[in-house]
Amino acid sequence: METQDSVDIEENSLDLLQLINLLWQNWKTVLIICSLSAVFSVFYALSLPNIYQSKAMLVPVDTKASGAGFSASTMLSSIDVTSILSGNMGSTKSNDISIETIQSLSFFTYMQERRDFFPQLLALKEYNLSTNELIYDPEIYDESSSKWVREVRFPKTNPPSIQEAYKTFNDMFDITVDKRTGLVSVIFEHQSPYVAEQMLSWIISDVNNYIRDKEKKVAQESLVYLQGKISTTNISEIRRALALIIQDQINTVMLAEVSDEYAFKVIEEPVVEENKIAPNRALTCVLISIIGGILSVIFVLIRHFFFS
Repeated sequence: METQDSVDIEENSLDLLQLINLLWQNWKTVLIICSLSAVFSVFYALSLPNIYQSKAMLVPVDTKASGAGFSASTMLSSIDVTSILSGNMGSTKSNDISIETIQSLSFFTYMQERRDFFPQLLALKEYNLSTNELIYDPEIYDESSSKWVREVRFPKTNPPSIQEAYKTFNDMFDITVDKRTGLVSVIFEHQSPYVAEQMLSWIISDVNNYIRDKEKKVAQESLVYLQGKISTTNISEIRRALALIIQDQINTVMLAEVSDEYAFKVIEEPVVEENKIAPNRALTCVLISIIGGILSVIFVLIRHFFFS
C-alpha cells in the first residue's frame, strides 16, 4: 500500500514537472499572450467612462396619519364610502405606497413629460468634465434639431418608447429602505456628476408633486361625495362620522396646498460628487491580465497535446 502511494506521489510530481518544463519551453508564447493581455487591459480600462453617483437621504411623510377616517369607518358600514376613500381606509401604509410610486412606470412617465431627459439617458456618447459638456452620439440623436436619428428594429421606436427609457433609468436609479429607521436612500448614477445630481433633484421634487396632486384630487372628489351624503341623512351618528371624514379630507387638501415635501422630507440633499465611483481601472487591468495568463497556459497545453 505504501509502495502504491509512493508511486502516485512520484507520478504527480512528474506530471507537475512536465507541465513546468512545457511552459518553460514555450515561455515566449506565454509572455507574448500575457503582454498582449496587459496592453489590451490598459486600453480597455481607459476606454471605460467615469461614472458618478449622487445620493440623497429621505424620510417618508405619513400623509394618512390622521385617524379620523379610520375611526369613522366603523360607523359607516351601512353606506358605501369605502371605495371612494380607499386611500384613507386601505390596509396598505401610505409610506409603502410612496416608495412604490417613486419606482413606478406611471411616475416615470409623469417626470419625463415635465423634464424631457431621454437624450441624457439613451444618447450620451461621452462627457467632458473640464467643460461640463454632454456629447451625444450623432448616429443616435441630432442635438441641433433635437431629433432621434438612430436606426431601430421593432419593437424599438423613434423617439424611444417610455418602456425602453424606463429600463435604462432603472439601471441608473436605486432606492433602498432601512427597515430599522425607515429612512430611504436614493441614488442616481451617470457619466456626468451634474446630470446625476439634477436627475435626483427632479425625482425628489416630482414625486412629491405627483403624490400631492393625486391625493389632493381624490380628497376634493371625496369632499363632493361626502357633502352630498351628509345632506341626505338625518341619522346623527352617521352625520358625525361623515363630518370627521370631511374634516380629514379638508386637512389633506390644506396640507397639499402648503407643503412642498408632501410625501418625502429631504434629510440629505443630493450633491454634485467630485469623485467617481466606477470604473476601478487598476482592478480591471489586473483581472484581464490574470485571464490572459490563464489563456496562455491553456493555449500551450492544447497546442502540445492536440497539434504536436
